[in-house]
Amino acid sequence: MASHEFRTPLSIIDGHAQRLSKLKDRLAADEIDVRAGKIRAAVLRLTHLIENLLDSSRLIDAGVGLYFNPEEIDLAGLLHEVCQLHREIAPGSQINERFASTPLLIRADPKLLFQMFSNLISNAMKYSPSGSLVEISAALEGEQAVVEVKDNGIGIPAKDIGALFERYYRGSNVSGIVGTGVGLYLVRMVVEVHGGEIAVESAEGKGSAFSVRLPVNATSRIAPEDLPLPAAMQGSVDPVNDEIAEHAIGAGRG
Repeated sequence: MASHEFRTPLSIIDGHAQRLSKLKDRLAADEIDVRAGKIRAAVLRLTHLIENLLDSSRLIDAGVGLYFNPEEIDLAGLLHEVCQLHREIAPGSQINERFASTPLLIRADPKLLFQMFSNLISNAMKYSPSGSLVEISAALEGEQAVVEVKDNGIGIPAKDIGALFERYYRGSNVSGIVGTGVGLYLVRMVVEVHGGEIAVESAEGKGSAFSVRLPVNATSRIAPEDLPLPAAMQGSVDPVNDEIAEHAIGAGRG
């Protein structure tokens, strides 16, 4: 669960901070820079994780439709920002952007799209060997913007494809890889509230490609009564909220 994702960056921060403290008078300037860079990357990773958990909880509890505020945006610029964030979080990553540097203008909700594409890129990196290539492409096709996130990771078993976007569902081959099972569910919610479509092509052991199609001029084609029911109205226990509460309580124990 998410608790393990918290421990990794905290361990990195603690380890490098202790090293800097103990050897501050003997370390060369370049080694200090390297260790400071690793601390910063770990802080970014931790900050992103916390923000993602809080945003996920908010969207699941209230329903994504309540936060749908479309405006004209540059999709290429937004995708570049998402890629840059993940490069800073994981400095050894290889993220290849395959779209024109000129603006790719569409009408959509920038905050929802940022989280959606961040989830897809994060998954591509999480389920791939460290440092392997992740490719992001974007283009206009008629009245649609098409974005593809492709990796060379562990892939998805054919039997899991049909349930992949269900809430709390995790693939049968991800044992030992931490996750909450809500990331792709949120991706589906964001795509649907924009009136778009998402598809995945994958082969176990050979990687995955997620393709998102969004209308250039997004106006939700989903009636409020057809949107996924907010978690608070389902009477279900939300592990995302539980994780946040657990860490808030743990922080107060000293």
